[in-house]
Amino acid sequence: MPSGRFILRQVARDLRLRPGGVLLTMLACFFALSQFSLTLYTLHLARQASRMPQAASTMVAYIEGRQTMATIQALKQKIAAHPEVDSVKFIPRSTGLARLQQWLGTDNPLIEGLDADLLPDAFELRLEEPHHDEARRVAASIRDLPQIEDVRISSGLWQRLLESYRLIRWCALITASLAILCLGLVIFLSIRIEVFACREQVEVLRLLGADRVSLYTPHIVTAGLHGLVASILSLVVLKALIGHLTERIPTLLSVLFVPDFAFGLQVIGFAVCLSVLSAFLAVRVSRHA
Repeated sequence: MPSGRFILRQVARDLRLRPGGVLLTMLACFFALSQFSLTLYTLHLARQASRMPQAASTMVAYIEGRQTMATIQALKQKIAAHPEVDSVKFIPRSTGLARLQQWLGTDNPLIEGLDADLLPDAFELRLEEPHHDEARRVAASIRDLPQIEDVRISSGLWQRLLESYRLIRWCALITASLAILCLGLVIFLSIRIEVFACREQVEVLRLLGADRVSLYTPHIVTAGLHGLVASILSLVVLKALIGHLTERIPTLLSVLFVPDFAFGLQVIGFAVCLSVLSAFLAVRVSRHA
């Protein structure tokens, strides 16, 4: 069995003799694993959406014109009297404008210089969980109330992901399969070239009594290092991308999740295992060639 010092010395030697090839292999592994990490993240996001209720639970009822506070309180009581409604919150037009500025940004040309008086007052409603599937019927009932101009169901991004979950899942599986194939081929070809490049040294060591494990373990360790480093870099880039998106668009904080330790362990473990397996196959094929 080869010692750890021998393996590290051989790995360092291969890296020193082939810096260009190592860099290209690392870049190829990084791109493949970045695609795999992003696809796995999308699949987790879609799966999380699939566990959400099957219909929208939030809606907004817009009040017609300017109404007195007494009329608004009466409307609020009528809406809250619906057995399906869990909570009702009055949203004055000034608060509505503040929300738009928060969502779109104060310098957005769509709302820049917008007067709050041009917006309607509204009620924000949430339905009880057993009645999520009845959102459209409840919206129609509330729309028939006097002084209610319109009712909009707020399905949000979760509902869109839920409706597209099956398509997202199949696309993610196909994309992940292509990323896995690319990573496996990159490692396989890189290790095979590496084995052929040092075949004369291998023959000399075999004549001196070195066993196959001692000769080929460094190549497998090198492949594992490629998968380890490239997967860590892909996770760093993914986390930075999510952080940039949530910083620029704060509303995404309620949708996107930061990859946790378990998610990172899945990506790293899979990358290392696939790299080692591909290297092992490359060694076997090259040895019998």
